[in-house]
Amino acid sequence: MMDSYSIRLGKTDTVFSLNRENDLDVSITQTSKPVRYLDVKRTVEQYERFVLERSMCNKYRFIVTIVPYCTNVLFNTFTEIVKDECGNNPVRVFDSSTGQNISGNDVLGKKNGVTRRDMILNTEYSRKEIGYTYHPGYDMFDNHIFRNKSFKIVNIPKNKSTHDETFNTIRDFYRTPDGNTVNMYIRKKLSMEPVNVKRHLYAGDDLLDIDESVNANLIEENGWWGFSNPSTIDGRNGRDKTFEVLGISRVDNSRESCEFVDMYPDRTLFSFNPRYNQVKRRLEYNWDIFLTYPYKRVDAVGNGFNLFNEHGLLAATVRVIDGVYGDKVIMVRSLAKHGLSKGDFVLLTAENATKTLQYRFRVVNVGDLAQEQADFYFYVRYNDSFSTAFTDSGLPVDGNDFRFARCVGESQSEYYIRKFRKIPNFKFRKRNLTDSDTGNIDSYIDENCKDAENGMMYPLDKEQYRPAFAGSVYTDETTQVTFTDTVDITGLVDNMGRPLTEVYVTLVKRNKGSDKWYSDDAHDMSDVEFSHCFGPLSCGLKYSQREGEFIDVSARRIQNGDVCMMFRAYDSDNMSTKVFDDDINPEDDDFYGDLVEFNVNECAEKVLQPFMFRFNSAQRELHKHDGNALFDSDFVYAEMMRDDYSCYNSTPFLVKDVKANDTSGGSKLPDYFRPEGYYYQAHYRIPVRGFGESVNQSSHYDVEPVSVSVVQEGDIYIKVKTSVRHGASVGDMVSLFDDKNGLRFDFSVSYSDGSPYFLMHPVGTWDDIRKAIDDAYTDYGTAATRCVWLDVANLVEVGFFKVRLINHDIPSYAVEAGENVYLWRDILGVGEADASVLPEYDYANDAFYVSNNVNFYLKRQDPFGYNGLRRDNVFPNDISGNKKKDSIHTYKTEDDIVC
Repeated sequence: MMDSYSIRLGKTDTVFSLNRENDLDVSITQTSKPVRYLDVKRTVEQYERFVLERSMCNKYRFIVTIVPYCTNVLFNTFTEIVKDECGNNPVRVFDSSTGQNISGNDVLGKKNGVTRRDMILNTEYSRKEIGYTYHPGYDMFDNHIFRNKSFKIVNIPKNKSTHDETFNTIRDFYRTPDGNTVNMYIRKKLSMEPVNVKRHLYAGDDLLDIDESVNANLIEENGWWGFSNPSTIDGRNGRDKTFEVLGISRVDNSRESCEFVDMYPDRTLFSFNPRYNQVKRRLEYNWDIFLTYPYKRVDAVGNGFNLFNEHGLLAATVRVIDGVYGDKVIMVRSLAKHGLSKGDFVLLTAENATKTLQYRFRVVNVGDLAQEQADFYFYVRYNDSFSTAFTDSGLPVDGNDFRFARCVGESQSEYYIRKFRKIPNFKFRKRNLTDSDTGNIDSYIDENCKDAENGMMYPLDKEQYRPAFAGSVYTDETTQVTFTDTVDITGLVDNMGRPLTEVYVTLVKRNKGSDKWYSDDAHDMSDVEFSHCFGPLSCGLKYSQREGEFIDVSARRIQNGDVCMMFRAYDSDNMSTKVFDDDINPEDDDFYGDLVEFNVNECAEKVLQPFMFRFNSAQRELHKHDGNALFDSDFVYAEMMRDDYSCYNSTPFLVKDVKANDTSGGSKLPDYFRPEGYYYQAHYRIPVRGFGESVNQSSHYDVEPVSVSVVQEGDIYIKVKTSVRHGASVGDMVSLFDDKNGLRFDFSVSYSDGSPYFLMHPVGTWDDIRKAIDDAYTDYGTAATRCVWLDVANLVEVGFFKVRLINHDIPSYAVEAGENVYLWRDILGVGEADASVLPEYDYANDAFYVSNNVNFYLKRQDPFGYNGLRRDNVFPNDISGNKKKDSIHTYKTEDDIVC
């Protein structure tokens, strides 16, 4: 305790007195308690704890950087002109007899009934104050500034009230700065007196032809097609002596002179970076980016077109030819990628309606004899014993299907398609995952990860932005995507029931509001986004297609327009059956993923090729709505037939609108219809776990029953008696196996005292077993009075069911390679010694941090016109690619598409 003391001055003491010393007694006391002894049993090793926590971690945080390589080479034919495009009440200028009324602006040309073509010919409608935005197509090159060979000045008319539709066009007149028209004398004939007429701005030799205009002005810059915004000498208002610039000297007066203008759709609509809508105050995306995983196997696609069946992959051609050294070889061209290597064994099957012929070969080499197209060609040595199936002329019998399958030992590979599903977001889960949920994870996802109103999965939150100073070698803007929601893969299994080992980044092209924007009916445009210019998204595999072949489900062939049904993604035999998705929606939960080969002796899936997603601009695949087209079906341009210096009999100066592809009234496709689109790889793999190098093998423990009976001791049990000690203990899992049909019914040991018998009971109830048997065997019957326990006992007695004690060292995802023979690979986590192919992801905050780069390539479907998609029989034709030179080998008679 602390005491207080007072020190006072004496009566005679003053502030001037000397200091006086005072002695005080101060006592200090202390109390203490003994320190409690800590019961530390062992020292915690930091790295050991780190490894333990890391091995148990199932949470990931993903950062994806996308480096795009894109092009707008497949731009629109017709220019699209809009006003307030991003607002709630946009104005779309289509080809209409009513046209636009341009009021409240100082317009010198036509003001009422202004059509889309009027706005292309007269550049003044592109001024910022008028408010229209030009999305240029091919017909933009009909503008007189594009076609002008010399500098021409368009001056203001003298009469303020004049709104002439010829103003600022090829048909315009030559005027002085004060607006007076310049006259000239011309002769109709040499024998006639000259006539004083108004002089036109252009003469015949002042203008480029329309094809010359396209070739002279359309340029490519790093893969982006467009034009450098040309201009003429500025016209000025000399009529009012103000001499202000009229703002009509450029093709697009809302842009600067010589500014590079992309053709439409432009590069901003291919970018992965969001675009801000200032009116609606929201970010709008051109692409949706998801994390997905393979969850489902698809064994059949379509009714009439089967890429694979029990005999393997479909071969496009099988031919007997002379090899490099003169010996005969069987050359096989696969429709899809074959996945074979030199030295592999392959089972080749020829089948028709009457017989099936098979023979086993060793692959001599992959690729054709010129060592090209290694993914789609392979050849084997010709064998006389298989001569009944092959002849030197090619196919043995018309209508034969040839298929092939890789063999490992005695095991034949199987082929199938995987579907990918969005990674569920467990942030909104209603309850935690339990052991009972792991066997039925789909039900748990439906209950906890989906919106009850629309049935769609809750999305993973992410941030999407452009990294500073980042771009591809072609100056395309890169994008970084950070998924701010942690991804938990606990309980998720792949299409083979294995714990999830891989995640995919899936890219889906958006076309928000396209159906409303390109409809001639009035719609609420509030949900229309900038990406509306694109059409539906479809998917397919990239086949080894040749010129002249008809493979309508190839990614190089599919098309979404209603004009040419033969290009749609339909089954070739039944046009009403869709083989693959032809309208992929970003709100879908699953997507076609890839084509896979699996061989049980390897216990590993081999991805042969991914699915390609395909899209086009909406205009290029428009169809007519009830007979009324949104655009004219003809490409029209102005052609000067006579100028002021021509001799004529009747009409003087004449400019005529010409149809570029006039077929004299015959039926034809609209000029804007261009079925060739783009395709791209949609899925990019990110490993999250690895597989062991070696294949493990084991079996369950066979129990040989001497007798089987039914006993009742409160409940019904099956008593199994064996001749030797079975080794079963209470609680052990024992199952009944139907090896013939690949079925299994689980029981547990209820009683065992070490004697050569035990009692077993279903893991669930007898009603559960009854239902399982009813579902498995359709002829079993569903009568409630049926003594299922007695039937089970009898089936065990006669050996229909095999009784086996479960070997818990065999994982649930092991594959049965034979009767009671199971193969599998160990699944390894990050940091394990054998997981050498798995990146050493950073681990912190109870999660792995995964960074991944995606090189995204956007490709044309038909750059060489092999598939009939590129329109080269119209003007202006689609831009053509450069063909690869044919092989020097004379035997080669087919041209394969080169990417």
